[in-house]
Amino acid sequence: MFGDPIDAVSNYRLGDLADMKAGSATTSNDIVSSPGPSLYPCFGGNGLRGYSKSPTHDGIYPLIGRQGALCGNVQIARGTFRATEHAVVVDCGGKCNPEWLYHFLRLDDLGRLSSGAAQPGLSVKNLKRVPIKLPAQNEQEEFVHFATETDKLRFDDLSRLFPPHSPPNRKPELRMTGCSGKKTCDELLSQRGQFNNSADSFFSCADLEKSKPYLADTIRSSRSYS
Repeated sequence: MFGDPIDAVSNYRLGDLADMKAGSATTSNDIVSSPGPSLYPCFGGNGLRGYSKSPTHDGIYPLIGRQGALCGNVQIARGTFRATEHAVVVDCGGKCNPEWLYHFLRLDDLGRLSSGAAQPGLSVKNLKRVPIKLPAQNEQEEFVHFATETDKLRFDDLSRLFPPHSPPNRKPELRMTGCSGKKTCDELLSQRGQFNNSADSFFSCADLEKSKPYLADTIRSSRSYS
């Protein structure tokens, strides 16, 4: 699905395919917790932090967390948004499909490249060395389509399991990899466009005997960086 590994170009590095730069300095005063008019999603090193009046980017960009215990995690931002200084914005510049690159990077353990014990950090210099096997453009697009449809199926399954008029004690709280705090099932389904990693969502329900938690598989691959 990522392309034939034999035919794929294997001598690329991430630095060959994308420009990378940390986002803009952002304080807590620049962020509000709820969406509203003239507010844009604000992404930090671990996904959605809130909303801001001052966007920094517009388009589709993979984001890599660069500081903290979860540095190396990969998110994706779509549309107009703000990126804080704790996120590395990956600009493909037309050299590859940014959605495909997002999925590819998520397969790797970029946190392995971090340095520092008390406050782990990830440098752009190290990220540039990550090897990328790039398939043909049509194969990139084929995979993105597959991943998008799979995401939709997960939301549809959730809708069927917990319809809008479910009793309150049967509605789960959802914790998203790409956002802070909790969301009810109804909130998530009504705001699905604001979340980037629906396939990573999982929930815990008060009635655990009658519901099953969903937890997306996490795939990790061992890579050597030389």
